[in-house]
Amino acid sequence: MNNLILGVDVSLTSMGWFLQHDKKNLLYGTFKTAPKDGIDLKRMILQRDRFINLVNEYKIEFLGIEQPFLHSFNTEILYALHQFILEVCYMRHLKIVYITPAQVKIYAVGNHLASKNEIILKTKEVLNLKREKINDDASDAYWVSILAKKFWDFYFKRINLEDLTEAEKFIFIKSKSGKPGIFYKENQSFFIF
Repeated sequence: MNNLILGVDVSLTSMGWFLQHDKKNLLYGTFKTAPKDGIDLKRMILQRDRFINLVNEYKIEFLGIEQPFLHSFNTEILYALHQFILEVCYMRHLKIVYITPAQVKIYAVGNHLASKNEIILKTKEVLNLKREKINDDASDAYWVSILAKKFWDFYFKRINLEDLTEAEKFIFIKSKSGKPGIFYKENQSFFIF
């Protein structure tokens, strides 16, 4: 496994990404589309192609994706875009772990009801960003990338259970309600294609 882990917040209008790597410089950004770029299908293809270029450029094997939020007005569009991304991962034999928005919030600030601004402020604090800007999509992608790296390290036994924080145990192993965590949900919460 290389040390590159890509975190992605999939969106038709503003797809955030953050690359975990061993170098000092930060690699992150967003891919934006707007209605002027064409019909939704054309915009999905544009976002998919940008994702492919990112995967190719950095030779990505492992990634985390923020799981789409269901029950919102754009669920169908997000689901379709996720299927485009999932197809790319399947065809390229990439390993994916899904991280829910609530898990991102719990991990970043300890509150599943945290606002976008709270996540951005925590991200800027952790990354020591003074003048640099980071939007909510790239901020979410940052936390997804952190959790994805920990998940894959734990899954492939590069770290042990005692190396996980309580928040990571909660997300990966078992929630407070006793529901099994991500680790027990292969082909639902993570995929090894």
